[in-house]
Amino acid sequence: MAQDLRALIREKIDFLDKALVLETDASKQFKLQKEIETLKAQLAETKTQILTRLPQMEDALIGREAVLEEMHQKLNRQNQVLLMNGMGGIGKTALAMTYAQSYQSEYDYVVWIEQVGMDFPKALLSEPTLLMHLDYQATENTEADACNILSLLGTKLKGKGLLLLDNMEADFKNYKDYLPRTNWHILLTSRERLYGAKYRIRLGFLKPDAARTLFYEHYLGKRDDVLVDDILKKVDYHTLSVELFAKTIQSREKSLAWLQQRLEARGLAIGISAKDVELQYRATAQTLEKIFPYLSAMFDASALSQEQLQLLQQLCCLPPQPYSDEELCYYLALEKESEAHEELSLHRNQLSKKGWLIKEADTWKLHRVLQDVIWAKAKPKWEAIEKLVEQVANLLDYAQDKDNPIHKFPFVEYGDFLVERVKEWEKEEVSYLMDCLRQLYADLGQYERAKDLGENALTIAQAIFDIEHETIAVRQSNLANLYRELGNYEEAADLLETTLKSDIENFGEQHPRAATHQSNLALVYRDLGRYGEAADLLETALKSDIENFGEQHPSVVISQSNLALVYQDLVRYEEAAELLEVVLKSNIENFGEQHPRVAISQSNLAAVYGNLGRYAEAADLLEVALKSDIENFGEQHPQVAIKQSNLANVYRELERYMEAAELLEAALKSDIINFGEQHPQVAIKQSNLALVYGNLGRYVEAADLLEAALKSDIENFGEQHPTVATRFNNLAHIFVSVEKYETGIEAWFKALEILQYNFG
Repeated sequence: MAQDLRALIREKIDFLDKALVLETDASKQFKLQKEIETLKAQLAETKTQILTRLPQMEDALIGREAVLEEMHQKLNRQNQVLLMNGMGGIGKTALAMTYAQSYQSEYDYVVWIEQVGMDFPKALLSEPTLLMHLDYQATENTEADACNILSLLGTKLKGKGLLLLDNMEADFKNYKDYLPRTNWHILLTSRERLYGAKYRIRLGFLKPDAARTLFYEHYLGKRDDVLVDDILKKVDYHTLSVELFAKTIQSREKSLAWLQQRLEARGLAIGISAKDVELQYRATAQTLEKIFPYLSAMFDASALSQEQLQLLQQLCCLPPQPYSDEELCYYLALEKESEAHEELSLHRNQLSKKGWLIKEADTWKLHRVLQDVIWAKAKPKWEAIEKLVEQVANLLDYAQDKDNPIHKFPFVEYGDFLVERVKEWEKEEVSYLMDCLRQLYADLGQYERAKDLGENALTIAQAIFDIEHETIAVRQSNLANLYRELGNYEEAADLLETTLKSDIENFGEQHPRAATHQSNLALVYRDLGRYGEAADLLETALKSDIENFGEQHPSVVISQSNLALVYQDLVRYEEAAELLEVVLKSNIENFGEQHPRVAISQSNLAAVYGNLGRYAEAADLLEVALKSDIENFGEQHPQVAIKQSNLANVYRELERYMEAAELLEAALKSDIINFGEQHPQVAIKQSNLALVYGNLGRYVEAADLLEAALKSDIENFGEQHPTVATRFNNLAHIFVSVEKYETGIEAWFKALEILQYNFG
């Protein structure tokens, strides 16, 4: 209600402002002016709604007053978008915070989004209060969510808004067209040159007088303007460096002469001529390469306690964003209200006074520039970060037999950042961290990234353990599953055969781990057309799982599902359907109807129903499964493409050819993006789409697709694979449809020969 009132008052002020310009009578001008002032006073009394966390400046802004006024003027020119560019540590975030504090009363709504160590959609979705105000339910399709949220700002919130987007990175360009324009001012800060802003301010270094004032704001000792100017010239009056220099000598009770000596002792001369400074300034083009040595010179591990140094080293392993007290306790594995927690608070506050941590309200942040300085100067020993690695790995890990992976997706950024820091350590915990992150990337459908993590996790395990160690078997199995997703079936089979042999030797044939790897190997054999061997393995695995866990356990359900797929290949449809009906019921009971495993079960059962001619039931199942996957993963995920393809096959049987074609075209496009044109999944989509094109009379396009799929399958599997027979069979149908009977019969004979070779 308050925001509606503000909007009405603002509209009236705008109307009276225009009337005032047109009015020529002095007395009427006076009355209009008084009415406008009264309305503005009413506006000031109503409260601005802050829809997100809004960081507060702890220190006064120095040397940027003119820039602040310029920002205000540019943003008020027809509701424009303003981009503030500048290097790291120059003061972009501080200026944006000051603008919000200084002018927030002019706006009905203020929204602050900070993009640090994550993509833009994640940054936007990490503000639950904003989603609540917009009455928006996130769908897990983060790209679509970001577009929708930005659009809703302009359509759902009535009144004048200020949107502050801090530290935007290159991916923001994908969302700039969705920014709210009407009645919104948008301030962007970034190191990048982001296009789409009406105005741009290049935030440079402080002017000498302002830099000196800022220095004396934090240094209270004996002044020497000449020496201060000589020192600050060396860093081109870089804001973060100026503050750090001042806070360092103030906290250590040192003099300006000590600071000069410290820098010169590291070969960084003070007192060079103004001409030399200008030449050096131009040569470095205001980049951090010039600033870095001076910041490094200020980092003195001997001036910090061991606990303070370790805290900085630990923060170097986390994305450079603000952390609350509770978050720090979690990542550092500390009990709240404990003695260790009290010590953490003490060290954190001391580091803030020394300039190494930035305090924002009740959070603390280590600037990304300082992270690099500390990591270069004082890379920690493993013991300093071991607990943090364990905590982040535990944050990423989940129980695949009961948890939903989508709840872990927001933490992928923490895993990515930490892996880059610790990847060179050959430690069991690092291998485990990589493996947890691998699983989440596999769940996200980003198989290449998952494969890289899986290979690195295995390499580290092999460096630590004997070849027969169970950890190596687990890493091999996980990597084999990724090879299978990427169509590298022979490599997957080799790894899983080795893994299964190791498990049987270590644990015996009845161990649950042996059953898991039998099941995984069976799926690869199925991909390779070795259906009999696959069925034997799966029947053994299922029997073992039932004996070990009982019939309702999730591991039993997985074995049943995999066995049903092979029965389907062997034309044992009734048995496959019976198994899959049990699987679907069990998965719903174990996980709930929205879990990704339920969608897979629905899709598998629908495929068998299709084989049995129960197309209406199949269509119902697949429509539910497709909707669920889109909600969980977004429209470009490989699982979505599988559901689209399966549903299209059913629509084809129901003669809903146009709908089938649309689904398959989307699925094919998605698979090419995710896997590349030579992947077996792409060939499947090409073949299915060709059949629908044939139904629509688009025979030339159908033949082109089938020939491409046939060529791809021969390259991937060889000429005797059952899938190749399927392609020849489908191609024969197209040839017959265009009255190329001899060519069609020839293709059918090739299909028949392959099937006889495989099945007798």
